[in-house]
Amino acid sequence: VGVLPMALALTLGFVFAIRGQQQAITQTLNSTTQMIAGGFRNAMLVRQQFAEHLSHDPGVLAALSAQGRGEPVDVKTAAAGLPRDPAAENDVPTAYFLFDANQRLVFQTEPKTQFPPDTPAWLQRCTETQVAGFGYSGEKAKYISYIVAPVREEGSSEIRGYLLQAQGVQ
Repeated sequence: VGVLPMALALTLGFVFAIRGQQQAITQTLNSTTQMIAGGFRNAMLVRQQFAEHLSHDPGVLAALSAQGRGEPVDVKTAAAGLPRDPAAENDVPTAYFLFDANQRLVFQTEPKTQFPPDTPAWLQRCTETQVAGFGYSGEKAKYISYIVAPVREEGSSEIRGYLLQAQGVQ
């Protein structure tokens, strides 16, 4: 007669302990996910600010001007102001792509290892620096973020071209 109430009390205690543990785990996972997402968002904001800064580089503007005049673009001079971070062997190197206002590729810094996204539809709606999307490098087994910044001359609101930064996501 005393075994049945004891078994019921132990079963209820076990159920409440499991529920409490599940709630604690869920809360921990939620807060961890929020921290990771916040860190990722901050990292992408820094990348956007950096791409915005690079879109004002004199070499980039000179390349677009030469392209507009029908002259050949000196890629070495145009890319001189774009940082070239040495990537580790298994990392995706950072690449830059410069498009003119008609969405034609003017130059790219890593022609052998990086390709621009297949559909440049994001160029048509780009009026400010933004994350254009993500890709995947099967060769390196890494994701790539694409950030596009419109290129404008100093003091002008006319878009002269677009600078696309492709960078591996760590």
